[in-house]
Parts: sequence; C-alpha cells; structure tokens
Amino acid sequence: MKTDKGLRFDVELLSPGYDQGLLEKLLHRIKGLSASPEVIVKSYPCIIAANISGSASKKLQQYLGQIGARVAIRNHTNSSHSLPEGSSPTDAVPRHVASHPSVQRHSHTAIPPKQAVPISSEALPSVRRSSSAPQASQKQTQTVFDMASSRQTLATTSITLKRSVGELTRALEDKDWTVREHAIIELSAVPSDSVLRHLIKALKDDVWRVRCTTLEVLSKNGSEIAMREMSKCLRDDVWHVRYQAIESLSRLQSDKVIRPLMLALDDENWQVRQRAIQALGDLRSNRALGGIVACLRDDVWHVRESAAKALAKLRSEKSVKALINSLQDPNWRVRSMVLSALWQVGTERALHALIDALKDEEWIVHWKAAYTLGKIGTGNLFSLLTWMERDRNALLRDAARNILRSLEIVVEPRPRSLPRLEYRSEDPYANMIYIPAGKFVMGDDAGPENARPAHDVFLEGFLIDVYEVTNYQYTQFDSAHHYPPGMECYPVVNVTWEQASAYAEWIGKRLPTEAEWEKTARGLEGNKYPWGPDFDVAACNTQESGMHSLTAVNQYPGGRSSFGAYDLFGNVLEWTSDQYQPYPESPHDSPDYQEQFIILRGASWIHAGLQYSCATRLYAPPENRSNFIGFRCVRDLKETPRRD
Repeated sequence: MKTDKGLRFDVELLSPGYDQGLLEKLLHRIKGLSASPEVIVKSYPCIIAANISGSASKKLQQYLGQIGARVAIRNHTNSSHSLPEGSSPTDAVPRHVASHPSVQRHSHTAIPPKQAVPISSEALPSVRRSSSAPQASQKQTQTVFDMASSRQTLATTSITLKRSVGELTRALEDKDWTVREHAIIELSAVPSDSVLRHLIKALKDDVWRVRCTTLEVLSKNGSEIAMREMSKCLRDDVWHVRYQAIESLSRLQSDKVIRPLMLALDDENWQVRQRAIQALGDLRSNRALGGIVACLRDDVWHVRESAAKALAKLRSEKSVKALINSLQDPNWRVRSMVLSALWQVGTERALHALIDALKDEEWIVHWKAAYTLGKIGTGNLFSLLTWMERDRNALLRDAARNILRSLEIVVEPRPRSLPRLEYRSEDPYANMIYIPAGKFVMGDDAGPENARPAHDVFLEGFLIDVYEVTNYQYTQFDSAHHYPPGMECYPVVNVTWEQASAYAEWIGKRLPTEAEWEKTARGLEGNKYPWGPDFDVAACNTQESGMHSLTAVNQYPGGRSSFGAYDLFGNVLEWTSDQYQPYPESPHDSPDYQEQFIILRGASWIHAGLQYSCATRLYAPPENRSNFIGFRCVRDLKETPRRD
C-alpha cells in the first residue's frame, strides 16, 4: 500500500506468523503500540498501532514480517477514535481492550476503544497523561524453527512509533479535541524550548480539557514565561481549569507563585479556594499567613479545615489566636484539625488550648486533644512547664500546674529511660507527679520527740511515683520475685533497703529523701494527714479499716495528698534514702542514731492510724524484710550521673 507523506495510518495484525512466543518478544521491543503484547497475541486480527506515519507503519510491517507475521496498513480516520464532548480527557487516547479471538475474525476488526465516562460536576478534575497499556515481563521462550530454509536472523533494535515535531504541531490544529490533546502530551516529551509557544497557544483552546492537559505539561517547563501564562489561567471561565492552574503552579515550588495563589483564595468555587490553601501551606511562606488565617472564616468547612492544616505547616505564633478561636467551630472536623495545628505550633498558649479541648463535647475531638498531648516532646515540655510553674504571673503558674495534673508522667521499667508525658499510659501505676521547688515546714512541734522541731526546708523540684511500686513492676526488674495470683497491682513487700535501692537505680530513679517524702505527703499546707488535718478511717488502709492485709495501690483515692499521690499513709511503710539521725537543733538523743538504721515513713495496715501522722519517723535495719514495708521512687528533673 502506498503511504503518502502527511497521511496517517493504522497497522493491523492479521496473523502471528510461525511462532507466537517470538511475536510477543518482538512486540515488547516496540514503543507506542495500542495495547500490550500479551493482549495483541491473544486478540489478532486487530489494530496494533493507530494514527502513525507512513514510514513508521512500513517499518512495523517489515519488522514483524521477519517471522512470517501478516500485517496490513490501512488509512487512519479521526472519527474512528473520537469521543463525545462529555467524556473524560483521560479517555481521549484510544486505550484498546481486546475481545476473545473467537469473536474477532474479520480483517478490519480493531481492538475496541474504552467507553467514555461522563465527568460529574461535583468531581475534582483529574488530568493524567495517557500511556500505553502496561507491559508484562518477557517470556523466556526457546524457539525451534522446523523450516526447509535456513534460519532467519532477526532484527534486535527497538523501533519507536512516535510522531515528529512537525506532525505534532500540525495536529494541534485538528478539529478533533482528542487529537489535539494527544499532540500536547507527546510534545511534552520533546527536549526543546521551541515547542513552548505552541503549548502557550493551546492554553486558549476552546475545550477546557485540552487547556487542563496543557497546564499539566507546562508545569514541567518551569520557565518564567510558562509561570506567567499559567497564572493567567486562574481567571479561566471553567473552575476545573483554575484548579489545574493552581495544581501546576504549586509544582514549581517557587515563591513567585505566592501572589497569584493568594488571589485564588477569593475564587467563587470552594474547591479552587481549598486547593490554593493547600498549595500555599506546602510553600511554607509567612507571606501567605494573613490570607490563610482569613480562610478560617470561610463558609465551607472543607476550606476552614484546609486552612488549619496549612497553618500547622507554617508553625507561626501569630496564627495561634485565630486557631484558638476556631476551637469553637461548629464542625468537629475543623476543630480536630485545629488541635493538630496547635500541637505543631507548640507554644504556651497552644498547650493551654489543648488542655481545654479535653472537655470538648465531641468524643473524637477530645480524643484528638489527648492524642496530640501524648505526642509532645518530653524534654522541652518539662523545662517549659517547670519554668512556667515558678513564674510570677499567676496565669502562667496555673496553666503549668493544670497541664502537669492533666498529663501522666511515665518512666518505663528499663535502664536509663527518660520520663515522658502521656494522656493515658500503658501501665497506669508507673505514673509520676511533679513536686514544685520551694520551702515547706518539716517536722511537728506537737509530735514525737524525734520529729521535733518543726523547721523550714527548701527542696528543688522533683518527680515522685503516684503509687507505691507494684509486684508487676518489680518483676520486670527481678524475674525471681513471686507473688500470689491477682496481686499484680498490690505493693511489693519483703524487699530490703538494698533491693529497693537497686530497683530504683535500674529504672533510672532513686529512693526519696525523708524531706521529699514528707513534702509530698503533707503538701504546701502542712497537713497532719495527706488528705487533711483530721484522721479518716475511709481514706487509708490502717488497723482501723478492718482489712488486716494489703490492698491494691489505687484502692483509696480519698486518701491522696494535695499533690495527688496515693497511699502515703496506710497500706505499707516506705523506705527512704536517709539514715536515722536527729533533726538540726533537736534536743532529742537516742542510741539508735548510732546504729545506721534507715528511715521509714507513713503507716501500714498493721498500725493504728490515730497514733501516727505524716511527720512520724520510723526506722529499721537496711536488711529488714517485712510484709508491711514497701517503697516508691523519685526522679530528679536534671540528669544525675549514674554508674554503668
């Protein structure tokens, strides 16, 4: 068949020749086929290449003729592959789907094109480059020719069925919009700046899908001219084009696109506004801050949500006030995204707002507040909160104390682990509380002689266990420790002072001093009992309670100290780190001061609570083991050296 210059042709495979496996192998070397080699081999006779030049069609015919395949060249008509105006731009390229071979047995059968799918007016535009069907891995086929003639030597070079630049630019004038779109896509692969003017001209095409495809192609150019022309499309009549213009400009990653993107924040279509906010957030420029903050008041919640997400990326203190106001947004999705933004900003006001959001009426919002609080970096947060807690400003002090009470301070049972903050910890009995720095009154002038005189003691801030160390926790340290079933959350007992000290060192803590224990128990008010001035039989496990045995470490919430620690009075006595010595300026003398006994604090289940108080000092030899003696640990806020 004669192939005149300028005409376009289709190539049809009529028969596969003497070996289908070899045919498939040859087809894998050809770029630009209408379908994958596997589909073609199963679907002949069929069109295997469409809308190609005469020289390319003849080359393909000769190439496949090496193995006896019969190939026909036919005139190409645009109408055979055109799609209706309502179809998707991704359907413009004829992506052939083969039928079963038994159905297609006439010489002019082509693999039918994919059906057009109408685009919903609510759907976001999705402009994608067309490509040939995916090609499978080549089969490893050994071919034996039982031919009378000698074996033929097959060509091994790949051939490409691409059009020349001249052919592509002529195709931009075609009446069929799908042909114009294909030409634009092919031009994007041409490594030349000479095609830029043709692409810019295509931005004025009367079909909006062609304009969208051109914008996508121009985003790969990145020149000043291309950027300027893409910015003009933000005024296009079709919102899909404006959306694609924002998408293409965002790919340039240049501060020069900020100004046109800011103008798009006032677009009449909410999807365009939303995409502009997302693009500005990705650029992370404070020049866009004012415009994004204004979008927190948009009528559409999707836009407000995207604005909060973009502000999270900017991490600007200037946006915190607007974000906090948005915690009153009627849409829970917006409030949830605002919490993420506040967490990433991470200032004092932002942290306070996260705490307040724990009271949100929507469960998923207060869950999100808890989740974000649990992700706060422990080291920075501790230094910030302890600084705030000592500040002269009452608002800052209250905010810091509120946060420290709302979060759980956890040290995992492993060597040298650092404390961290969580909303809910995995082991609730591993929590610690913060005891602020400052003076308190230690001792009691009306108490036992060894607890006199009352005197002021200054302590630095420290962390102390909320609960006494449990059986479960001690087992992580000493696997040989055994206890009755069901008593995992009971205090560990029958441990010596040395064993208690060893556990504390292993977990990265230490035993409390006598003064630290008493401050935690009495509070800043100097209470006689952790809960107040008067004894309460319902607040502790002492002889008066009638239990006559150990109880779980969390059984008496009414007996907590003002700082929030449990069982500082009752259940078990607790080891401290101090030897038994008289207080400074105490007139009391005892031979026991010379015996290197260790101070024990609190009362236990065997003691009569009315005879004791938080100021009572008991003591025992360090090797003592008893079923009414346990311990709790403390942690310094500053790292102290520990031996390896």
